Amino acid sequence: YDKLMSFVKVNSRDFNIDHNVAKFRVEGYNELKKILGSKREPHEEIEERDADIAAALPRVTEEIFVKLANYLHREIKLENICLAGGVA
Repeated sequence: YDKLMSFVKVNSRDFNIDHNVAKFRVEGYNELKKILGSKREPHEEIEERDADIAAALPRVTEEIFVKLANYLHREIKLENICLAGGVA
């Protein structure tokens, strides 16, 4: 969790991902590799580190969603929220 949060900044109204670390659809993942380590190859055993990363991702996502929902509630008095898609 702490390693993921080192490049994901969340405050009470938004969040920011350091795109120098979390690059999407590119080949170079060196910065992310420095933080999380090398990726596990399909034939390798799942280790505790892999499970820790897998558990941290939903925790970070939930933290972002809760803070954004609280912000919406405070700012526009939103009582209901509908989430859809893979994250919901």
